[in-house]
Amino acid sequence: MLKKINVIAAMLAMFMVLCALPVNSLAQEKNLNKVDDKTVEKLVLKAKEIFNIKDVYDNFEVNSSSDNDYGTIYNLSWSKKDGSSDLNVSISNDMHITNYNKYENKKYETLKPNYSYEALKKYAIDTIKKIDPVNAKSLKLNESSYQNYIDDNAYIFNFDRYVGDRRVIGDGASITINYVDKSVKRYSLNYNHGFDFSKTAEFDALKSNLTMDEAINIFKENKYIKPMIKFVINEKKEPRITFKTIYSNELNANYFVNSTNKKYERYDYPIFLNNFMTKDAAAEGAMDGLSEYEVKGIDKIKGIKTKDEAVKKAKTFVKDASKAKVTLSNLNQDYISKDYVYNINMEIGKDEKKTYYNISLDAKDLTLLRFSTYNNFDSGDNDKKDLNSDELKKIALDYIKKNASDIDEKDLELMATENNTAYFVRVMDGYYIPENSISIGVSKDTKEINEYSRAWYRKPIKYEKAKKSIDEAYDVIKKEINYEEAYQYIRDKSDPAKSSVVLTYMPKNTKIEIDAISGKLAKSNEELKNYSDIDKSKYKDKAILLKQMGYAYIEDEIMPEKNLKQKDFITFVYIFGSRDSDEIIDNAYQRALREGVIKANEVSREKEITNMDLAKFMIRLKGMEELVGKDIFKNINTKAKLTKEENAYLSLANALGYINGKTIDKNAKINRDEFINIAYNYVFK
Repeated sequence: MLKKINVIAAMLAMFMVLCALPVNSLAQEKNLNKVDDKTVEKLVLKAKEIFNIKDVYDNFEVNSSSDNDYGTIYNLSWSKKDGSSDLNVSISNDMHITNYNKYENKKYETLKPNYSYEALKKYAIDTIKKIDPVNAKSLKLNESSYQNYIDDNAYIFNFDRYVGDRRVIGDGASITINYVDKSVKRYSLNYNHGFDFSKTAEFDALKSNLTMDEAINIFKENKYIKPMIKFVINEKKEPRITFKTIYSNELNANYFVNSTNKKYERYDYPIFLNNFMTKDAAAEGAMDGLSEYEVKGIDKIKGIKTKDEAVKKAKTFVKDASKAKVTLSNLNQDYISKDYVYNINMEIGKDEKKTYYNISLDAKDLTLLRFSTYNNFDSGDNDKKDLNSDELKKIALDYIKKNASDIDEKDLELMATENNTAYFVRVMDGYYIPENSISIGVSKDTKEINEYSRAWYRKPIKYEKAKKSIDEAYDVIKKEINYEEAYQYIRDKSDPAKSSVVLTYMPKNTKIEIDAISGKLAKSNEELKNYSDIDKSKYKDKAILLKQMGYAYIEDEIMPEKNLKQKDFITFVYIFGSRDSDEIIDNAYQRALREGVIKANEVSREKEITNMDLAKFMIRLKGMEELVGKDIFKNINTKAKLTKEENAYLSLANALGYINGKTIDKNAKINRDEFINIAYNYVFK
């Protein structure tokens, strides 16, 4: 519970803290919440010293929180009354800073870093030592998790805690440093149990009895990797949905092999299956309900039931339906299937005793998609014993038979039962489909269903059968996946607030995905941080900097002599977090089309880009296409006749440094290395 210092006394102390902070400044407060003034004074002085906090703020507050496990944490807040800047520091009473955040309403003239990644990496390491000299001894920089935060002109450096040569999963620190002025924007200490990483007794007691080959065989025996059918969504082309065959640990990513007892175990709740099919359309930006105009046109959508029919059906799932009051009813469109869905909310009761129902139905046949109910007065379930797995499974399957008669039980596999909820995933021809699942929650008290969620693609799923075997997939894992022994905190099932540490054997890659046709391992953007042929580039430093900024080829090579293809340009500009190159390309084109950088009739992924193509794309990217129609351009010196439009594009691109030369050849190709230089000019000039 937060404890706030007496406001009047705090304001008096604040002025003294900010001006000089004499030894007895905070001791003058008459603190009604019994905050230790001398301790606070010491912590404020430490925070000011470490983060170089200047005496420019005109407001200061202290709050504190405490519990039995972590002791007291003091939250120190400085701010300016005009809202231009604020700064917050959280620090334990034993001098471990747990959080730091600084906001400034400040704009920079350029995004170009004044400090290199290497320089700021060293600065981050040194700053961590200054912030927490005790814990810094246990922290190692995780360079593979490096992030660039463009909106804040900053690099994010993540540190992992190590005990000996083993990582402690979840423990560590993160620091965000502005690459323009070298200021520390944010810092956080990440911890599972206690702030002091020098205390290692519980780790030292654990011994390993496992080899890597033994661990992988145990994973294999427990079907850690499964054959799967993956949904691939393309917004701008048909078919919109395609299906890819893979081997993946997606359903088992929270399992490990215990290095001490050699058992296959789970370290947390089961992976909640991806109910993409039942996502709220509003959250996806698809349709936030229908407007009055759109509702009038509903009759144009063949087969849609009326709202009254939907409400009538929804009430069949409600106790005392005659007393139920409809508080919300709207029609949304599913993100994947594009099917229409009715969302209906109801309530029964008055004031402190209300029961709420949230129900979603397929708008064409009123199939139940989602159901949940809760009340604000009954907590009887809390004291009951959990249902056993067999009982829970039977109740869940009976409910599915009644409310999802189109689904055959043989197409369902029970993945887990946890907290009185049964999780099923769809299996088709031996392939798991994580995007299709059913979860059912059951009341311990009444054994009635209180939660139901169905994600089920009802149209044909056409896919290519795997050409690589599961054994070949594990061969790829042995060759290309880095495994590690690491310490992992495991929650206590009987008391989730408590946890204990175990020694685990698990892959460093959180998600493993292997193409079942080609046998290739999908790599994350983090793994592609460095180009393998960087030394072949004339623009090595620029290439490194751009990649740190988030502009990069999707391959791990520059291939400097190869001509730039259209897909190379689009993905370089719009690359973002996917492990699959096809997905990266599809997503990049979707965004480029949406933003008008490329027109639909210009899409030709494998086409080698000419100066003319480049000029068009760059000018559109720059937001200057409206100038193209202006009659303001002199004829540029070229090797070929130009239309007025072509002359405008080339003139603008030449003036901005994207193409150059005494004579411009509109048909000339650009190699991938030269484009590095062009992209650099775009970003920084």
